[in-house]
Amino acid sequence: MKKNPFEVWDSYALQKIYRRMRILAILLLVGASQMWATNSYSQGSTLSLRKNNASIEQVIDAIEQQTGYTFLYNQQLIEGISNVSVNLSNEDLFDALDKLFASTDVNYRVIDKQIVLTKKQEAITLMQQEHTVKGVVTDVNGDPIPGVTVVEQTNPSNGTITAIDGTYTLSLGSPDATISFSFVGFEPQIIQVASKPTVDITMVEEAIDMDEVVVVGYGVQRKSVVTAAISSVKAEELEKVSNGRVEHAIQGRTAGVAVLPTSGAPGAGVKIRIRGTGSNGNSNPLYIVDGMKTGGIDDLDPNDIASMEILKDAASAAIYGTEGANGVVLITTKSGTKGKSRIEYNFQYGIQTLSTNAEMMNAAQYKQFMEEAGETITPPAGENYDTDWLDEISEAAPMQRHSISFSGGNEKSTYLLSGSYLKQDGAIGGEDARFERYTFRINTKNEMADWLEVGNNLNFSHSNRKILPEDDEYRSIVNSALLLDPYTPVIESDMSRIDAIIADGNTPLQNSNGDYYGMNRFVTGETANPVAFMENTHNEQIMDKLLASFYGTLKPLKGLNITSRIGLELTYITRKEWSPKYYFSSERSNSLNVAQDWVDKYYKALWENFASYNKKINKHDFTLLAGMSYEDYTHPNYYLKSEMPKEGSQYAYHDYYADRDNNMVGGNMEENTKVSYFGRLSYNYAGKYMLEGSLRRDGASVLPTDNRWASFAAVSAGWLISQEDFWNVEAIDYLKIRASWGQNGSIFNVVPFADRAFWTSQNINYPNEDEVLSGGSRSPRPTNPALGWETSEQTNVGLDLRVFNSKLNFSVDYYEKLTDGLIKPNKMAPSAGFGEDVSANLGTVKNSGFEFELGWRNTTSFGLKYGVNLNLSTLKNEVTEVKDDTPQPGANVRGYNMTWFEEGYPIYYFKGYKTAGIDPETGAPIVVDVNDDGEITASDQTNIGSPHPDLLYGATFNMEYKNFDFNLFMQGMSGNDVFMAWFRTDRKLSNKPSFFFTDRWTGPGDNASMPKPDNTSDYIYRSDLVVQDASYMRIKQIQLGYTLPKSLSEKIKLQRVRAFVSLDDFFTFTKYEGMDPEAGSSEDNRQGIDKGLYPTTKKVMFGLNVNF
Repeated sequence: MKKNPFEVWDSYALQKIYRRMRILAILLLVGASQMWATNSYSQGSTLSLRKNNASIEQVIDAIEQQTGYTFLYNQQLIEGISNVSVNLSNEDLFDALDKLFASTDVNYRVIDKQIVLTKKQEAITLMQQEHTVKGVVTDVNGDPIPGVTVVEQTNPSNGTITAIDGTYTLSLGSPDATISFSFVGFEPQIIQVASKPTVDITMVEEAIDMDEVVVVGYGVQRKSVVTAAISSVKAEELEKVSNGRVEHAIQGRTAGVAVLPTSGAPGAGVKIRIRGTGSNGNSNPLYIVDGMKTGGIDDLDPNDIASMEILKDAASAAIYGTEGANGVVLITTKSGTKGKSRIEYNFQYGIQTLSTNAEMMNAAQYKQFMEEAGETITPPAGENYDTDWLDEISEAAPMQRHSISFSGGNEKSTYLLSGSYLKQDGAIGGEDARFERYTFRINTKNEMADWLEVGNNLNFSHSNRKILPEDDEYRSIVNSALLLDPYTPVIESDMSRIDAIIADGNTPLQNSNGDYYGMNRFVTGETANPVAFMENTHNEQIMDKLLASFYGTLKPLKGLNITSRIGLELTYITRKEWSPKYYFSSERSNSLNVAQDWVDKYYKALWENFASYNKKINKHDFTLLAGMSYEDYTHPNYYLKSEMPKEGSQYAYHDYYADRDNNMVGGNMEENTKVSYFGRLSYNYAGKYMLEGSLRRDGASVLPTDNRWASFAAVSAGWLISQEDFWNVEAIDYLKIRASWGQNGSIFNVVPFADRAFWTSQNINYPNEDEVLSGGSRSPRPTNPALGWETSEQTNVGLDLRVFNSKLNFSVDYYEKLTDGLIKPNKMAPSAGFGEDVSANLGTVKNSGFEFELGWRNTTSFGLKYGVNLNLSTLKNEVTEVKDDTPQPGANVRGYNMTWFEEGYPIYYFKGYKTAGIDPETGAPIVVDVNDDGEITASDQTNIGSPHPDLLYGATFNMEYKNFDFNLFMQGMSGNDVFMAWFRTDRKLSNKPSFFFTDRWTGPGDNASMPKPDNTSDYIYRSDLVVQDASYMRIKQIQLGYTLPKSLSEKIKLQRVRAFVSLDDFFTFTKYEGMDPEAGSSEDNRQGIDKGLYPTTKKVMFGLNVNF
């Protein structure tokens, strides 16, 4: 028999944390239900009601609204009752109820202000009472469960429910009778009595709630009628994140979603790619927090989030039109609950250490390699240094997180206040790479009347991040640690070097003890002592952000909600950089103390008005949504630079004087507006056949006047086959097929007002006939009045399956996504005379793949709960069209374009020389003559790798036994390549990875994987010899927790106490020999280029969760 998804006890199974409170309520009901209620609430309760041919449910709703009483009942109990006509005038409530249920098999009982409906039971004669059985029903923790239905199978009218202490007594028609035990949220059990006088039962929870509610654009839907591709991440998964960034909770937990860190540094950004990279520069999804669009979610504390939905296909995202092309991440934050106030406190403390496979040559290897390459390496007399620079710049770094929340409410209002603090030092840089963040949140909801609800969601964050230079092949800390020769000491021992620098009027750097940092022994150029720069880098970013939304919802009619919502996002970012005087080489020096400030202010206002109407007509269910949105965005920014005196090691004031040539002031202002109109119609028949369509019309001021408006449509359908009458496969509980098609737009990468020319006089000077410089002006970029929307069109088909009482769940999706009119800079010929490129619609990109999700959850008879979740997705990325068939360059590395946007290849693939091994006789790389013209030229460069994975996967295993819980989470990707870009052919004596030495060719006949030492060949450093397979599998978390027994926690006046220890990102399995296989970048055209990025760190974490 199928269970009705709308049972009143439905949430019992989902929210275990509330079980004790719900059981208490049931105990009160069961204890009171032994008598017909005639309490004081019934005095004077009258009813005036007129209904014609109305359903029982409609009559019950009317009684609740008029009397204030609440009905509790199982939906199945009233489903078979025919419609009734009621005409009452000041009639006693209970007389009315007697008449209403007189011809039905429904009894009612009144307890305080609650009316409990139950099924009438037939009298059991003494002749039938041949055997009596009794027992107690408990859960897996041994706690009694009241309200469990106990029924004799052969005589369904003979039954009872368990009492306050979980006990029951039932007289049976036969000693061999079979009895069933059922309670919503638990697995039903059938037991043969076999003449036993006592039958005790332990009930286990159902594996999954089949009809949970998921958040969709501008509303919610029951999961069973969702026809789009939507993935959810639960609050308990978010709370396990150790580094404080919400985005990391998504990584590996849902199919088709890649989370790509731009760096492993504290506070560094994260990119989310939903179903591949389909755009230039910015393929980020749209983030919606409590209905408010936001530029990012790095300011949110994971403990504040109640749910996160990821809208992956066009049908689910089309309602957001203009910004939904790369998917949508919907976040709902926690809110207060009615009842007793709650206090929750969470604490984490951990130690981070560097995690990398990178290994550079030691001093002996370096010397031998360089000498084989024809260089002369003569260490200074008396020096015997062998510096491991990666070890010198790394340390064990602490981190800590605290969060606390206060929540509660009454029948009319709820509230939640929360705050958090995060402090994370760097495993590279220590406090000089520290990140701190404070957050404060307030959510309230107030029912002003039955027809009006108002509320607000406010989140304020303040963060302070100290930034080390990285993603720079010339001046980053990690890059210098990789390249600097091991003969250079951390602290200088040869004072003659220091004296010579000072004598030339330059300033060598010192540490806090007054010691001078070591000067380069062999490496020349920009590469310099990374410890010196790590301890003398003063680059700080301070961000304050307010995200606020206020709403009011009118409910004038049943099923009709009219909402008006105003949202604000205010962000203020200040970046301060101070550089002291220093000298390491002519290419790496600073003759002045210099201070620089960058200030960015972002103002976004959003006003949305929308109405939704739900109407049920027999088995037809319609929901109509219509609305409009207005968004205004302003971004002023300015830049200051000046010479300044040094005051200790902190920032000093800007020292402006009119005669200073190095003072600079600049600024800019960006403004744009969007207006949208949208609608959606959802229909389902009997919960079996689903159809949904949406349409959005968007206008954006950043586009040329003639192309500002565009429309985006979507349609989806589903069929819940398992609800059909003909379905009789007992093992399969749920089977749904679904399909969708839709369009989305994107203007993320538009340079505003591309159709308008503007002029600048900055640095425009020319001599007149008297050779006196005069000012001039020019237009720095061409115009493009034809620039239009970047549009993605996506088709999706999927299947959802649940078997074995929903213990096993499986889903599969196949999608094809075509992004047309891709917006990117159009490279202009130097002869055009423009200093900037113009934005243009230059190409088409196709992403396609399969997504699989598999889960198993169960509870054994001895109380062990366990679950396994697996997800896997394939990805194929290809540029299918480039405007004018002209390949467009992407990232530039040391003056070479290493990634390209070219038809027939993955977007921004690596282009270079392909090799066919190492010549065993000469030791030189065998470079493939691609065009077969008999010589090796630039035209022989071809595809040597792609940063995009072919496969993404994740797996979670968790279990609970009594008070212990265990969680294992792993994640990985396969098929992605990384280009090692830190090598410097122009600095011949820079260090190399150890595999350059251990795998090198050593003589004729040697079948080596790396060529003979050669510091001059560009073929080596622009070939597939420095492109490696970066496939990896990472154990993201191993966590063991213990929850204090309730009997002990209550003695110390606490609701719940849990302590845990975990290893996060502790084990990584990869063949990549660089810093990190997750080599990221903030720009998509640089993805997979490793210039010496800060790697992911491994962590040992300890934590405590306390509920008051």
